[in-house]
Amino acid sequence: MAAEEINAQGGIQVGNKKMKIELIKADSNEFLSITDATNAMERVITYDKVDFLVGGFRTEAVLAMQDIAMDYKKIFIGCGAAHPELCLRVAKDYKRYKYFFRGTPFNSMYLVKTCFSHLGFVAAQLKKGLNVPKIKVAIVGEKQVWVDPMIGAAKATIPKLGMELVGVWRPSQTATDVTAESLQFSPLRSGSLLPGRLVSLRYRPSWSGSMLRLRRMVFGRPPRVWAIM
Repeated sequence: MAAEEINAQGGIQVGNKKMKIELIKADSNEFLSITDATNAMERVITYDKVDFLVGGFRTEAVLAMQDIAMDYKKIFIGCGAAHPELCLRVAKDYKRYKYFFRGTPFNSMYLVKTCFSHLGFVAAQLKKGLNVPKIKVAIVGEKQVWVDPMIGAAKATIPKLGMELVGVWRPSQTATDVTAESLQFSPLRSGSLLPGRLVSLRYRPSWSGSMLRLRRMVFGRPPRVWAIM
């Protein structure tokens, strides 16, 4: 790990001395419990006495974790939650939230732009290579705050891309089986736009078992498709 390499060289230069890195790991359990996430954040700050925080994935939990980090004026680098509000807070109240930085990913509005880029590319290939005259798209997004802006943008944009929107499905982010949702849009013979990370993994067995004609969108980025909105 990077910490081991840095420590082997004496640590990080801070002023006139070098300080070694100590990594503290805490399980936030944030997919199942926001309370567990906030307790983990409080514990590593007050008990383990950490100086910097890196992590967070589920927006609902990270918003609460962010407030705790700001209460203690600890630098918090987010590396998973995508809702724009996390950084908008910095703009709205810089004095309080100036300790927060989004490391990755970019926010959900930019994530959905990349989905549209890939969706447009795949649609063009389907029309040209498979002679599919009308592309049908099912929006499948896990029921989390970070996905909400993406759903609204997708509903408005997909028809403008010349495709038919056949429906919107919002399964729980803790769902372990999404066969029911798969069966609903299977007869529609749709392509599929998936603004979600965990849910997309749940659909793979359903797709292969049901022989659905689906195309899973992944994140990439040419901006030209978004310009048609």
